[in-house]
Amino acid sequence: MKKYLENNILIADGAIGTYYAKLSGSDEIPELANLYNKEMVEQIHKEYVAAGANLIRTNTFAANKRELNLSLTELTVLIQNAFVIAKNVANQASDKVWVAADIGPITESAFDTEENILEEYLEICNIFIELRANVFIFETFSSLKYIEPLVKYIKSRTDAYIITQFSLNPYGFTKYGVSAKRLFHSLNSIPEIDAYGLNCGVSATHLNKIIKKLSWSDDKAITVMPNASYPELVSGRSIYTDNVEYFVDVMKSIYEQGVNILGGCCGTTPKHIEALKESLPKERALQNNYNKDDNNINVNIDYSNNELFSKLEKGEKVIAVELDPPYDTNYDKLIEDSYVLKEKGVDVITIADSPLGKPRVDSILMASKIKQMVNIPVMPHMCCRDKNIIAIKAQLLGANIQGINNMLFVTGDTVPAGNRDEIKGVFNMNSVQLMKLVHEMNIENFQSMPICFGGAIDAGKKGIEAEIKKTIRKMEAGAKFFLTQPIFEDRAIENLKLIKKETGAKILAGIMPIVSYKNARFMDNEIPGINIPSDIMERFEKVVSREDGEKVGEEVALEVIKKIDKIVDGYYFMVPFNRVYIISRILQMLKSEVIG
Repeated sequence: MKKYLENNILIADGAIGTYYAKLSGSDEIPELANLYNKEMVEQIHKEYVAAGANLIRTNTFAANKRELNLSLTELTVLIQNAFVIAKNVANQASDKVWVAADIGPITESAFDTEENILEEYLEICNIFIELRANVFIFETFSSLKYIEPLVKYIKSRTDAYIITQFSLNPYGFTKYGVSAKRLFHSLNSIPEIDAYGLNCGVSATHLNKIIKKLSWSDDKAITVMPNASYPELVSGRSIYTDNVEYFVDVMKSIYEQGVNILGGCCGTTPKHIEALKESLPKERALQNNYNKDDNNINVNIDYSNNELFSKLEKGEKVIAVELDPPYDTNYDKLIEDSYVLKEKGVDVITIADSPLGKPRVDSILMASKIKQMVNIPVMPHMCCRDKNIIAIKAQLLGANIQGINNMLFVTGDTVPAGNRDEIKGVFNMNSVQLMKLVHEMNIENFQSMPICFGGAIDAGKKGIEAEIKKTIRKMEAGAKFFLTQPIFEDRAIENLKLIKKETGAKILAGIMPIVSYKNARFMDNEIPGINIPSDIMERFEKVVSREDGEKVGEEVALEVIKKIDKIVDGYYFMVPFNRVYIISRILQMLKSEVIG
């Protein structure tokens, strides 16, 4: 195929999924037709070949175990059927027709690991490799996270032609915030990729506008396979406009930019492909003059103007204090507490994001109010429980506009069991995936004021090796600091030493003063990741008055701080029952006893 593309353009087929739905009149998952309706899959391939397509894609876009709820054995049979059907149609064609092993993105949840997802992709690739597929096409991806290792693996086992295609929004960004410009720059530098481009997501008009602004080298083919139009939702189905003439007119303009593999995605039919074939010359298109090579892509993130980051880099102890946002609109006490903490020299106030899955005032809005009224650095927490990626990106953009440039990202507590019939957790992503999203947004959206973000560490875990690996993954995703769960026991302190030694992470140790025996028992039994040693329990058993309980809590907190002062980079205080005066007293003692 590479030789063919030296002088010719290549016309690919159009949509299989939406065309199958149109022909069958059913909502059946089209990939399952490889098992139960082979004749219709064969008919679709034949119609596209008859329309002039020289490249047809196997009916396997969503063929993976989790999407179809199949075992590996069942999935293997499905993919084998799909490939054989397409190959038989290609072999019967009068002109040369290539068959591309079609692989779409595997849907990830917050509870997946990248290792598991990559393993499933490799299983799919292996099935196609065993079938001797000589063209692979990865479609509708949003990042290079899996693409790079997969194409390297395929090329290590075969000399197949590899095409990679990505889905963008109308503004030229993937759902993870990667711009088309940076995508093309990165893809061009991966030698295993033979062709790359754009598909799905938007219509031909939007992709035409995007492609005009891009540049690429001429040693790889560029592909564009847009949707027929924007879909209209009718009775729960996505209906695409039957706009063949308009689609082809726009595709002519795309060809003129130097695009040499053209086809269609959702909503396109054999009519679109036939008209496209008839309207375009066979000769390879030359890259348009205004698509000049452009290597001016800045992927560096400058945090030098961030006070928190600068202090950590200088090795100065950072003091963070967490305040819970209110359950209602009365925030006067929170503002008063923030003023008190500012006077005590606190570096940053952190605001939790509806902890324990119970609704409170939005953490970003509350942090913005504190920043505005008190003029102190703030760090809202953001969890993945309540918002999908659209809402998360919208909030991040709003936070940046409000001058918020420190954030803590956590996966988030689950919704309490008693509320799950009415309230559903979203968990569109986990904390590491969220960090990667924000890292991309720092490059693409926030260059002038990037968000310096951190993650959580549970130092109390028995299997600390897993926590070390997780910390490293978060650092690779862009995390610049970490806040821990409250530290009480010596085992957690030893774990902190090990985490610090193995990762070099900047760590703010969690300090939460206990105020009573009841408080200690509750934390030990009800809060995941917190273990209160028996000797601390015994000290609180003897306490009678509130004042004495607070005094013991302060003493315990200071004892922990003295044990870890040479290990950690700062402290993350959690305020017990909104008693900010306890933190104020500890901070006063810290100045003379530990930090000073």
